[in-house]
Amino acid sequence: MKQVAMYIKKSVEPLEEAWKNLRRFFIVFLLITMAAVGLQTFTSCDLLGVKEGDTILGTWKSPEGGDGYKIYYNSSQDQYRIEYFNNFGTDFKGIIQKTYTTNFKEKNGYIVLLITDKGNSPYLEIELDKYYVVRWEDFIGDSIRMGNAYKQGGVNIGLSTPQDAKNEYTVENGYFAYMGNAEYQRQ
Repeated sequence: MKQVAMYIKKSVEPLEEAWKNLRRFFIVFLLITMAAVGLQTFTSCDLLGVKEGDTILGTWKSPEGGDGYKIYYNSSQDQYRIEYFNNFGTDFKGIIQKTYTTNFKEKNGYIVLLITDKGNSPYLEIELDKYYVVRWEDFIGDSIRMGNAYKQGGVNIGLSTPQDAKNEYTVENGYFAYMGNAEYQRQ
């Protein structure tokens, strides 16, 4: 009987050792998986700022109020478009003039657009079929500062050509004194 017990003990010892190794492997595997998931989650959030591929395309809304911008690509018309909105509806819509517009990945830039819909705002002086400019700055992934071209005594109705709009509506010419914070709106 003693010999049988010794035989069983010797037979079970390798199994116990294998079980310990399997548990160690599983724990290490679990820790590595959790670390990889944690790293992926951290690098996909915007705590690191702008990630490669981030652009200003999307919907941006002010945390202080209801105004914001929707910047998107309309594939059926092969056009980039922009809409400026507030709590009461759309203030204006336009077709972005890509040739005259800063790359959407830049930290700061200008969007030159052709006004296609004047909207319902009594405050904006813009006219249909005129070129106008929206500026952005401090783009860091999920946050940005944006504003419409405006200055006291300026040409606030829009201009006849995209080049004229690009030349006139600049910070250096006194426009964009009013810029607002905006946050990216996830769909």
